[in-house]
Amino acid sequence: MDENEFWQLMEGLDAANRDGDLRRRLSGLEPEKIVAFGRTFQLAAARAYDWALFGAFKLIHGGECSEELFDASCYGLVLRGRKVYEDALGNPDTIADWLKVGEQIEGQDGTETALEVYEAKTGLEFPDWEYPLMDATGDENLVEFDDGWPKAFPRLYARFGAAAKA
Repeated sequence: MDENEFWQLMEGLDAANRDGDLRRRLSGLEPEKIVAFGRTFQLAAARAYDWALFGAFKLIHGGECSEELFDASCYGLVLRGRKVYEDALGNPDTIADWLKVGEQIEGQDGTETALEVYEAKTGLEFPDWEYPLMDATGDENLVEFDDGWPKAFPRLYARFGAAAKA
């Protein structure tokens, strides 16, 4: 599965039921495509493992962001499609273009979804593979300096900053 094919599967997922819609789409694929999708999803999530995004997610979540919440937020970013994902990787402040106060950014692990669909379809275990290293890149200081959020993420801070200060 090439990158374009992967992102075509992600485009236009039903916002009210992204996981269910993704399951339906994956169920229509051949088993080897389901495996390739799972691997590609994990690679995309690993690319989003960046300190700048962690800082943005911490701001969005009111000043707190556990590792599990960071993972789920990265998954949610991938599930929203290529443009949203790539824009956020380039500039996390672009999340303010679409995320509303009170809306969840978190999402289901698409690799886990692929695993479940694969096993249901084939009766076999999902093939083993080496997961990419989930080690944050970039400037770790973006996570720690809450007073720097207005400069680093001006639009996100305008929308979510009050909750992060509380």
